[in-house]
Formats: sequence, C-alpha cells, structure tokens
Amino acid sequence: MKWFFAICLGTVVISCQNDSNAASVDYEKIRPKSSKEKKTKQPTQDSTNVDLNGFNRDSVALGMLSAHVIDTAHFLDRFTSKTEIQHILLKSKNAEFVFETWRFRDSIARKNAVFNWLDRFGEHEISVNWLKPINLGRKPCLILFNERSVISVTSTSKLSVPQWINYQRVNFPKDSVRYVLTGMPNKKCQWYRALTPKNLVLCRP
Repeated sequence: MKWFFAICLGTVVISCQNDSNAASVDYEKIRPKSSKEKKTKQPTQDSTNVDLNGFNRDSVALGMLSAHVIDTAHFLDRFTSKTEIQHILLKSKNAEFVFETWRFRDSIARKNAVFNWLDRFGEHEISVNWLKPINLGRKPCLILFNERSVISVTSTSKLSVPQWINYQRVNFPKDSVRYVLTGMPNKKCQWYRALTPKNLVLCRP
C-alpha cells in the first residue's frame, strides 16, 4: 500500500470476507497479541491532570490508580490536531498501560490515517496488510478502530478486550467500534469486526 492510496480512501469499503469464512466469537474469550509502537519517555505531567473517571466508572471498571501524560511521538499524530490526541501512561494494581487515542473529523479521515499507519507500523515500520495475521511485537496490545477515532493500548500484562470495548462504548457512545485488532507476544495478531459491542466476528484475510 503506498501513500497515494490515501487520496482515494473515501471510496474504499472495508469488510471481512463473506459469512462462510467468518466465525462469531465471544469477545470475552479473546486473547490479545503484541505490539511495540515506540519507547515512552518519563511522565511530564502530574496524574491530577488526567481524569480517571472514564476508566473506573462502574460499567467499565478498569481499576486505574494513576495516570500521567507522556512525552512521546506517534506516526498517527500527523493526521489530526494536538487537541485530539492523547498519550497516557496508566497504572493499575498489577500492570502498566500505554493508552493512546486519536480523534478525526470523520470516518474518511480516520481510514486515511489508519492505512498510512499500517504501511509503516510500529518501531520497525513494517507493512501490515488489513485483516492479515502478523506478529506485531513483544507486548500485549489492543487497537480499536472506531467510526471516527483509534485507540491503541499496550500493556505489561494480558489485556481485557471486553473492558476496553466497554470503555469506548460507555464514554463515546456515538463513536462506535468497527474493527478490533488484538496481539500477544510471539503470536500472530487477530482481527475482528464488531457487529455489536458484545459480538465480534473473526475476520479472514
């Protein structure tokens, strides 16, 4: 996929293969895989500058104890304004998370950004084909491709897919999850299409 493809992404329709090649999956049984996007620097702001309510409300219950804005750069940053970007280091009782979000003006802008990112994905800028299983890195990771945003989470331990999907659903109900990418260390990633927040369909390349 080349850079010039970004011009025509507004006409691209992304979908999984037909139903005969897809299997409905209970997302509570999904086991993520891994991705290392970049090295994070030391926290630059106090945790009081990050609101933890969205992570810890009863219907989400991620159990975050602290949060710091981190000074880091990401490939996706160039596709939206600074006010629509978050790079946060979260800590729970047993794990740390690098939580990143990018919000775009519409779904076409989101697709444009995503396809350029997949062409130069991760620390080593590998090319990742849409829906193709590939080894992404050495840490558990989860990417939510939403209607007008992208959420990327990497962690020091296994990630709960349903909890993070619930985070997006509860906090941003008008920005629905479209596709989910999960990764675990030394295993190929898995792609899912979200039919509903609680019903993911495993995609085939």
